[in-house]
Amino acid sequence: MGMQHKLLNLVAGNYIDRRIKQGIREALPGGGGIDADEHLYRKLTGSEGKDLSPLKQERMLQIAYHLYETNPLAHRIVELTKDFVVGEGITYEARDEEVKGVLDSFWLDPVNLWDLKQHQKALELGLYGEQCYTVAVNEYSGQVRLGYIDPLHIDEVLADPDNCELITQVKLKGTAAHPGRALKVVQVDEDPMSESYGYLTGECFFFKVNSVSNSTRGRSDLLALADWLSGYDEFLFNRLDRAALINAFVWDVTLKGLNQEEIERYLRNTPAPKPGSVRAHNENVEYRAVAPDLKANDASAEARLLKNHILGGAGVPEHWFAEGGETNRATAAEMGEPTIKRLAARQRYFRHMLEYIFLFVIDQAIIHGKLSAEIKEGDMSPFSLIMP
Repeated sequence: MGMQHKLLNLVAGNYIDRRIKQGIREALPGGGGIDADEHLYRKLTGSEGKDLSPLKQERMLQIAYHLYETNPLAHRIVELTKDFVVGEGITYEARDEEVKGVLDSFWLDPVNLWDLKQHQKALELGLYGEQCYTVAVNEYSGQVRLGYIDPLHIDEVLADPDNCELITQVKLKGTAAHPGRALKVVQVDEDPMSESYGYLTGECFFFKVNSVSNSTRGRSDLLALADWLSGYDEFLFNRLDRAALINAFVWDVTLKGLNQEEIERYLRNTPAPKPGSVRAHNENVEYRAVAPDLKANDASAEARLLKNHILGGAGVPEHWFAEGGETNRATAAEMGEPTIKRLAARQRYFRHMLEYIFLFVIDQAIIHGKLSAEIKEGDMSPFSLIMP
């Protein structure tokens, strides 16, 4: 083999070897990159490990709904938060009549019905930890209608790879006949070539609570309490069964001078005495009511301990849940303040949700020529929400 052939084989061999290694790197998790072990690293802005696995997320939603339906304490905790967030109802005002008309059309739309549904929306935000509303915009009038996505139908929530706080897409689960689709979350259009540049556009709203910044999914208010709520229920049912056993009794009948056959014949022919009835017998028959002695102790201390552990986790004082016997007016006021702060924080978040939706409604009206862009100019907001 000549020198030319040797050089050709050497160059070609090195090229082939590099291509093989590149193919292996691209096939590995994370794909190819600058370093051979790049797939072992993650971005600092990533959200790996902060979300529940899809199965755990789905299980959390199912458990939260089950507890809300069947557990009185869980039901009241969720309802209590909703009652303070929405109260008598949220209303709004607008300084411009045209803006007021646009918001009225959205608020009172027979599908939206926010005047009626606001209580349900606030409740489900805490119950499931997240809310996803699809957006449908009338191409002629710009009127907005919202739909609802069951959190169980959400497959994945995606964030901006360079900013984990910025949710960009909600991917829905598919079926055998229909593949899942991805919905763009409403954001400000930053494309200067777009007609909607500077306005809110998108296909859905996504809001979440009880999650850290680099977690894309929300958490139920009942997540950390679920096991304790279930245990408290089981504890009370066990005490109920114990009480039934304590209240039970049997008739112990002594029959003097009778053999086993005569005793069995007596039992067949003599039913148990009914309340208020008369039983006659001679001195050879003795009736005695026997109740079990289970050495039952008072369980009120254990019940209060468990309930206060749950209420403490929920951020609610015990005198809000029928335990006012050890509380006076002064201590009740002091114990209630942290709870009011927590509820006010949830109310502020729900207010932000409505404000963001209202701004989208106004932006769509401007894009479709129903409102003037001057509506949003200046420091004053074109509307104001009135919270309870």
